[in-house]
Amino acid sequence: MTLDNIKKTIEKMLKFMNMEAEVSVVDDEELHLPFLNISAKEPNLLIGYKGETLMAFSHVIKRIADKEVAEGDEKSSFIVDVNGYQKKRINEIKDRATILVERARYYKSSVEMDPMSPYERMIVHSLYAEDSHIRTSSTGFGKERRIVIEYVEE
Repeated sequence: MTLDNIKKTIEKMLKFMNMEAEVSVVDDEELHLPFLNISAKEPNLLIGYKGETLMAFSHVIKRIADKEVAEGDEKSSFIVDVNGYQKKRINEIKDRATILVERARYYKSSVEMDPMSPYERMIVHSLYAEDSHIRTSSTGFGKERRIVIEYVEE
């Protein structure tokens, strides 16, 4: 499914929910992922408590997009954001990950992050996907699943 089709799907869902909002697509250079930005007059209805509603909304959009992908094709990765909420959250995650990456580099060892949602783990994995000295992996199960940041010498 193309980003334009995903954008149209979001717009249809928002219209069905009687939400006044505009959707735009922006590529994020740092995360190497496109953002589908929703500018809403009532963002709290879409964000919910600690972003739980937004996570559920994003999950539904992702499932719809994945269902449209032909078998064997790569599933699309994207981030749904409402009034900059996800961008702020990503910056917080990035700051925590940066501190732990520096700790892993300094001690030349592995460091574990606190448990995170699948979405948050995807962000950390994408941040360090191209770093030849840092390898990220996930460990644990369910709500205890977390990122392990490992220093790798060449």
